[in-house]
Amino acid sequence: MVDDGGSRGVATDGANAAAADDASCLVCGYAIRGMAADASCPECGTLVARSLRGATLEFADPAYVRSLRTGLRLVLVGFAASILGFAVTTVLMAAFVGRGLMPAQTAMILSWAMGFLAAFLSLGGWWLLTGPDPAIGDRTERDGRLRKLQRSLVVVIAFGTIVGFVVLFTPLSRTPLQAFAGNIQVTANSQWDLAFTGAIAARIVLWAAKLLSFFVGLLVLRSIAARIPDPGLARTFQRMLWLIPLLATVGIVACGLGPIAAIVLYAAGLWMLAGRL
Repeated sequence: MVDDGGSRGVATDGANAAAADDASCLVCGYAIRGMAADASCPECGTLVARSLRGATLEFADPAYVRSLRTGLRLVLVGFAASILGFAVTTVLMAAFVGRGLMPAQTAMILSWAMGFLAAFLSLGGWWLLTGPDPAIGDRTERDGRLRKLQRSLVVVIAFGTIVGFVVLFTPLSRTPLQAFAGNIQVTANSQWDLAFTGAIAARIVLWAAKLLSFFVGLLVLRSIAARIPDPGLARTFQRMLWLIPLLATVGIVACGLGPIAAIVLYAAGLWMLAGRL
């Protein structure tokens, strides 16, 4: 049997369907060759008929597929919120803060407010997307590790966003801890005490978590796309793993529009996958 949900695990059709010689249980991997479709796996009790159907989402629990669809939409809206927040903050910093028409703190508060919204939309979305299939669990150990890693990363990002919000809206904004959420101003007179150094280190960790979450998320999406009978969809997310970084780095030097193309490509991939669920 194959993970893509093909029918190669079926020896015959109809009521007399039976597992072929190379078939194995979809859940535990136990050899079910020759077993009738209405039998159960001796190891885990999963119906042989379920294993014969394969891992395609076509045969998954409708509630699970709905949770994936909702998760994708939340991630897409969260991504849009983060891009909008970045764009608005950039405009404010250039057009107002740079001319002394607006305090930099106001622009940073707006930036973190949009980041707060984006982080929690993404947290909810990825939590749904990384839930195990109730029927078959994790298809591979690698899928399970990626799922748990992505959940951990989005929790770290959401927690870091809360901390940044607290720093900005409390007297902590007037302490060295403001380096975590505000403008980082490092000069020859900067005092690298424990609070300032810790704030800088925490900010680096938060951005590293965001970067890692992006790539782990693409792997999770590729795994979901592989369960849809469209090989081109999984290849699209595989291609994104190298094309998006290329557009965001080399593309900005070559034509200046690389980052915009990367954003459009990622959003289009999310939209395409959501439409196929």
